[in-house]
This record gives sequence, structure tokens and C-alpha cells, in this order.
Amino acid sequence: MKLDFIIALIAFVSITLFIDVSYMRKISPSKSTKRKKKEAREIIEIRYLIISHNLKKEKLLNPKIILLISLIDALIITTVFLVIVLIPYSIIWQLMAGFVLLLGLIYSIYNILGMILYKKGYGEK
Repeated sequence: MKLDFIIALIAFVSITLFIDVSYMRKISPSKSTKRKKKEAREIIEIRYLIISHNLKKEKLLNPKIILLISLIDALIITTVFLVIVLIPYSIIWQLMAGFVLLLGLIYSIYNILGMILYKKGYGEK
């Protein structure tokens, strides 16, 4: 059990770093001449926040929000991993519980984040 928490902590840090680096590469301007005038690839989480809570895209594309989204994604992944590992039932029940927990955490945490960001002034008025 202690080993599972150590693995989850290592996974949390590595997933956070990986997601943060990949998202920062998505929002940084492309230096390649082949990709002129192409729109930057969108981050799905930011698009969800824009659509569901009517937030401004320009305010959400800063490094602090990107790091926050990376931390939230890593927290969701490691939480689901820990719950799955600790369930003593067969793999079918583990997968079903993991799927339900994953969707519930994504929906609830991003809904809370959207409401907080809207109250802090990231919304369109």
C-alpha cells in the first residue's frame, strides 16, 4: 500500500511535467516557416472552460492557468489510479469504477474551476 502511494506520487510529478511542457508548446508561437498563419492547436480543457463558463480565451492562455490545468489533470489521473489499485475486485469492476470516477472528477473539478475563474474576472462581461 505504501508502494502504491510512492508510485502515485512519482506519476503525479511526471504527468504534471509532461502535460505542462506539451501544453506550453501548444500555446507558444511556432518558429517554423512551414506553419505560417496556422492556428495554434487548441487545449481541450481551455476550450471546455470557454464554452461552458463564457470565459475569455486570451486570459486563459497564460502560464499560470496552463500549470493549474496540468496539476488538475495529473491529480485526476493519479486519484483514479490509486482508487483502481485499491479496489480488491476483478478487473471489470475496477475499469467500471475508474471510468465513472474519471468522468465525475473531470466534470466536477472543471466546473468548480470555471466558476472560480469567472468570479475572479476571467469571464466576458
